[in-house]
Amino acid sequence: MRCTKEDMESGVQNNAIADYRRRGSIFEYTTIQSILENKQHHYILDVCISAVERLQRNQIYPIVLLLRFKSSKQIKEIKDSRHSTDKISAKAAKEMYEHALKLESDYRQYISVVISGVNIAHMCTQIKSAVDSEQKKLLWVPVTTMA
Repeated sequence: MRCTKEDMESGVQNNAIADYRRRGSIFEYTTIQSILENKQHHYILDVCISAVERLQRNQIYPIVLLLRFKSSKQIKEIKDSRHSTDKISAKAAKEMYEHALKLESDYRQYISVVISGVNIAHMCTQIKSAVDSEQKKLLWVPVTTMA
């Protein structure tokens, strides 16, 4: 969905928006309500850590996957091989790599599974396996949420 900056800020304050992205002067967002209404589906969201915190405050416990690469060079190689017209610079790959290391270190408590970045086919297989495994785990929730 799309909204203005004021609507987005209000939605975040009211705990109605799970995550958002800015596209020019418009914000695209995902609401908590839309996630709750579609219980038979899994959302694939590219979210920031604050969005994971907002989801958990609403008693939505996402499966959080982190793709871990061995080096910035590996990120560059995988990115370039997928979209030959969409090149990534060595500097951008290094920044992505360093950001991922910081995320893993600072927010380990939110990460469900770390996927090794080997190649796209391997990562897809590992992601499917991780999601299947995480879905089978029991989740303890407060009694008040079951009423």
